[in-house]
Amino acid sequence: MTVSVQGSFHRSVNLTRDFYGTQGLGSYIVTSKAREMIERIVEIPSATQMIGGAWSITGPYGGGKSSFALFLAHLLHRNDDAVHKLSDADLALSKELDDVCGGIFCPVLVVGSREPLSKALLRGLINGTSSFYNSYERKRGQPSKKVRICRAALQTIMQEAEAAASSEISDDIVIDLYQRTAAAVRTASNGGLLLIVDELGKLLEYSALYPDRSDLYLLQRLAERASRKSDTLDEAAPILIITISHQSIERYSGRMSSSQRDEWRKVHGRFEDFAFVEPISETLRLLAEAIHLDEPDRLPNDCSTVVDKLLDTITFRPVIDSVRVSQHLASALPLHPAVSLIVGPLFRRLAQNERSLFAFLASGEPSSFLDLFKSRDLSSGTSPTRLPLYRLDHLYDYLVGSVGTALFSQHMGKLWAETEATLSRLKSSDELDERLVKQIAMLSFAGPLAGLSPTKDVLYATADATYEAVNSSLDSLITGRHVVFRPFKGEYHIWQGSDFDLDAALQHARNQISTRTPLSTLLAAVLPPTPVVARRHSFRTGTTRVFEVLYASEMDWPELLEKPRHYSDGRIIYVLPDQDGQEENLISSIQELINDPLTLVAVPDGVSTLHEIVREFAYLKWVRDHADELQGDKVARHEVDQQLTDLKGYVEQRLTSLLVADTDGRNPCTWIYQGKHFRLTNERSVQNKLSQICNEVFTHSPQIWNELLNRQKPSPSAVKGLKILLKAILEQETVNRLGIEKYPAEYGMYASILQSTGIHRQSETDPELWCFGQPDSTQHSGCVAIWKKVTDILLEARGRRVPVKQLYDLLRLPPYGVRAGLMPVFLFAIIKSAEDEIALYENGTFIPSIEFETIERFLKSPEKFELQWVTIEGNRAELLHSLAPLVGLSKSVQRPLPLALRILERIHGLPPYVRRTGTLSQIALNVREVLHRAVEPTTLLFEDLPEACGVSSFLANNEASPRDVGAYTKHLQKALRELSGAYESLLADLETKIANVFRLKSKTSEDRRHELSERVRLLLPHASDIKLKAFLVRATDEILDTQSWYESLASLLAKRPPMQWRDEDVPLFFNALREVARRFYMLEPIAFDIQQAQGEIKSAKTGSLLVERIRLSVTMQYRDEHEQIISIHPEDRDHIMRVYRNLRDQLAEENVTTETKIAALAQLSNELLAEREEVTKSNE
Repeated sequence: MTVSVQGSFHRSVNLTRDFYGTQGLGSYIVTSKAREMIERIVEIPSATQMIGGAWSITGPYGGGKSSFALFLAHLLHRNDDAVHKLSDADLALSKELDDVCGGIFCPVLVVGSREPLSKALLRGLINGTSSFYNSYERKRGQPSKKVRICRAALQTIMQEAEAAASSEISDDIVIDLYQRTAAAVRTASNGGLLLIVDELGKLLEYSALYPDRSDLYLLQRLAERASRKSDTLDEAAPILIITISHQSIERYSGRMSSSQRDEWRKVHGRFEDFAFVEPISETLRLLAEAIHLDEPDRLPNDCSTVVDKLLDTITFRPVIDSVRVSQHLASALPLHPAVSLIVGPLFRRLAQNERSLFAFLASGEPSSFLDLFKSRDLSSGTSPTRLPLYRLDHLYDYLVGSVGTALFSQHMGKLWAETEATLSRLKSSDELDERLVKQIAMLSFAGPLAGLSPTKDVLYATADATYEAVNSSLDSLITGRHVVFRPFKGEYHIWQGSDFDLDAALQHARNQISTRTPLSTLLAAVLPPTPVVARRHSFRTGTTRVFEVLYASEMDWPELLEKPRHYSDGRIIYVLPDQDGQEENLISSIQELINDPLTLVAVPDGVSTLHEIVREFAYLKWVRDHADELQGDKVARHEVDQQLTDLKGYVEQRLTSLLVADTDGRNPCTWIYQGKHFRLTNERSVQNKLSQICNEVFTHSPQIWNELLNRQKPSPSAVKGLKILLKAILEQETVNRLGIEKYPAEYGMYASILQSTGIHRQSETDPELWCFGQPDSTQHSGCVAIWKKVTDILLEARGRRVPVKQLYDLLRLPPYGVRAGLMPVFLFAIIKSAEDEIALYENGTFIPSIEFETIERFLKSPEKFELQWVTIEGNRAELLHSLAPLVGLSKSVQRPLPLALRILERIHGLPPYVRRTGTLSQIALNVREVLHRAVEPTTLLFEDLPEACGVSSFLANNEASPRDVGAYTKHLQKALRELSGAYESLLADLETKIANVFRLKSKTSEDRRHELSERVRLLLPHASDIKLKAFLVRATDEILDTQSWYESLASLLAKRPPMQWRDEDVPLFFNALREVARRFYMLEPIAFDIQQAQGEIKSAKTGSLLVERIRLSVTMQYRDEHEQIISIHPEDRDHIMRVYRNLRDQLAEENVTTETKIAALAQLSNELLAEREEVTKSNE
């Protein structure tokens, strides 16, 4: 056999077997992707000052991920073979790795299976620590003290891990064991822990199948630990985590609930993605090494011409070595160069692995690579048969035969179906027609992934036929409607079946669109401008700087300069002349007018071709939108859409080529910035220029890495966390982490904005307390500049209010460039740091206390708020010392704001009744009115309140007399006391009225309540009147405290709680009280008689006899009848007996009949009853 495939390429890697076994690295080659991943690892410490990290490596089956993981484990374990391989491949990278991770790492290797993650991690830790201990001791010989400490620590950890593995495993245990292992390794070798989880998908499948048992959060916590910076030894020990899977973590959660998928996305977000897909040059190298040819002279004579002819049709990216590619393609013959280029991307697209690629080469299946040579007589002889090339049409036959119907389930299955339909419709017996159809299908499916398109030149290079034959066959296929030609890309595609005449429709469209429409307008419809990010600056500062892109004609570009920038930091204006030759005048005009440091202008040369292409797009789009025939012709509509897509890509490519010079300096574009013009060589140059501009303009930009708030418009969920954070700033200043527990969104905001910058820190006087202050000037100069600017503006205002919008507008502009999401955090931290000096106003009204609702309004409408730095001057300080004791402050108070807030707290905490009543003294009314409409603390204390107290303003420059200060203090104290006691006075008055109306003799509030409730209790069973019964029920309530009991009675009678009363509610209460008392007295005698008939009446509270009661009724002719219940309290019995004896003795001395004596007593009783009724009425 002349052609064969090397067998060494079939072996797969098992991470744990090969690392812990004797296999070694063998013939492993350090590929470009391997070097790129190692570069990512060594970049982490220098970029963020953080040691460690977490990466998620994804890539197709068999793409070399596990082989790289094995190499990385040996490399960080300082295996000599691995170190030498990296040095040979990239000496500079090897040295950089030594500098960053010079110590020996302990590899912990896990190959996933369907089991809990924690179990797999513990098993990997046990194996890894055991292997590290043994190998490290062998390397070091006689163990040092550090090694002995490490050995003891590792033995303890292994024992604990084995114990944990045999019982229920908690996340905390796993985290602790990994952290301690890393610390032990760092102590011994200055290294750390390398955790590699291969086949992560198996572990994720288990979590997806059993979500109730899922411990995926453990992976998130490990990733957070690996990426976190800490000063403690355990947490400073580096942990590097590498996970390997065929797709991203969240893709394994497809059948889970939305909330569960969100949680998986959070886990995925803790890892940095790395796509491990080797470039085409690596695949070609593998093919070249796999294919072995015993007799190279059996190749066709024009083989080198075939390779060169195909390479002439391809433009490789600069990073690809075209010379080496040519050598690999030649070495892979008799595999046609087009097949060599396309076969790797093809199998990746079909979701097959590299082992399937080599199975295709070596299996001998029908139409496979080796089968082509088996089926031909290639025997040697005097004229040995030349080897044929394995072409794209052969590959097509192999896929249809081996993959079969699975092809039609691919996302481009329609292409395969159309190709098969086209082949069945071919009437020509020309084998070249069939060959070209198959090759067009293969190039359409996977060609673009290898830089090959179904153009005439590519088809000529792959068809193994003359140019004339290929050209004739393509014309025949177009005429027979087997393929279609797309002129703007010069490509051939399988015909999908349609009778729509596109050429005629385009000709009609040309008559409908004006030729005067500017290129800038047409281009905006084809390729709407998209913003450009200054990436390097954004990465350095954490703030994404965006430049909006605008198209302009040579006539309207000055108008764009007047447009305000709303959500962008700068702008790039592409001035597109409609004709060539206008560039010089344009450049001269632009240089004179544009000096904005955040505006760049580009004037490209040679726009005529671009204009033509864009106009063709407009014609084609008109056809798409207006041709009625397309509505019922899905195939034609698809063809038009595809041509629109092709044209759009061509326009984008053409525009890019106009804006930057190519490698030969052709198609130059003049860029203008602040009156000077320059050239940019490539797109990266544009990025670099934007970053340079931002670095120079935003010199005081804060370096804050928080993607939730460091943006112009935070998301609703970010705003929710921001509200909680601002509330914590106001209420939890003295507590570490502002009292935020665990790791919600608001903690991330706190840690990145307040904690890392030093704005919230431990107090210097009391380490137990935390406080706000100016940021750390050594590392956060931008934050310091912002802090100083805001405080300077407030101080320079000298007591005037400063609109928050003014501060926002200032901070938004250079040199600060602060994002809207960060501004509230900075302002609230500044307010809290000087809360005794900074006052907040809303709609011109002073806000004495910032509530959560105030925060919500502040975030929604900051333009309604103002800030003021409250200061005092001259004689006002002495006045503060006099006023401070009135509200419980020390005489040493130096600032007016705390005093004003304490006074306002007094009035704002009073019941509504006090804020409404007019029964106060005039001075108290004046003080109340002033406090209600308080505007500014200084004006309130030194002008408004003095005038309310009848004293002249203290804001004048003249000295305040001691007499005025004394009068002001005296009147204000009296007014505040009167306001504070107004509600208590109302309740006392209500209590007195109730006691008088019901003739209560008790002296205290509690005893009066008890006395009335005992009397009411006798009446309650016999009450039928609704109003009276409601009163009786409330009067017997034993649950309420005494004040609430009186308030309850008052609320019932006035139909409104006394706290809410107005002055007119007071007489309403008294009238209702008299009416209830009248009904009470009418029922009381009846209830008395019934109770007397039932026996003794005892107290429900004490169980003793109640107050003795007498019903006295006197009826006299021609006079009003009087009847009352007389209560005899125990303490009155002695007085009653003394009066009784005096009356009895006096009556005994009278020489009259008993009837006369009784009549005299009746007369006296009648007068006393009448007098008692009058007294009761007068007390009401």
